[in-house]
Amino acid sequence: ATSNFTLDNGSQAVILAAGTVNGASSITTSGAISQTGALVVTGTSSFSSTGTDTNIDLSNAANNFGGTVTLNTTGTTSGDVSIDNDTNALTLTGTINGALTVLNGGTIADSATLRVTGTSSFTTDATGANITLSSSDLEGAITLSTFATSNFTLDNGTQAVILAGGTVNGAASITTSGAISQTGALVVTGTSSFSS
Repeated sequence: ATSNFTLDNGSQAVILAAGTVNGASSITTSGAISQTGALVVTGTSSFSSTGTDTNIDLSNAANNFGGTVTLNTTGTTSGDVSIDNDTNALTLTGTINGALTVLNGGTIADSATLRVTGTSSFTTDATGANITLSSSDLEGAITLSTFATSNFTLDNGTQAVILAGGTVNGAASITTSGAISQTGALVVTGTSSFSS
């Protein structure tokens, strides 16, 4: 059975205990969004926080988001996002007016444009868990970490790429029509391609 869950919680923060949505999930608030237990969503997920300095914390290590996850923090000042999808593939889209931290045991990809105005950190901790961001707009410094032959691919459109450092245990491919620079050391065990 497919049954969706939709919540607009006004200005009140949303705290998610463990649960399963056999369908799509959409949660909106001008407060923060956090969780105290693992969340399983078989369809798409959307989390939107529109307040000032309100964060989205979905970092429970047992989460299972089966479809594309849309993340929006669109307040006038920083709203940070952190997310973990256990060993499951994770596809992200949305606009984050702040920093993004992603830890995943499966692949990480984007769908449509993933815009992050602050810093971005992407970590995979499983073999073959590639990071493929083919239509992103990452405006702040980017930190990378992939495990045991996992590649990193980024097309940042017209946005300059700033690499804060990290380790890619595999190949790295970075494309942009802007500049490419670094603020920290980058280790790549496989081939590297930088195109500007």
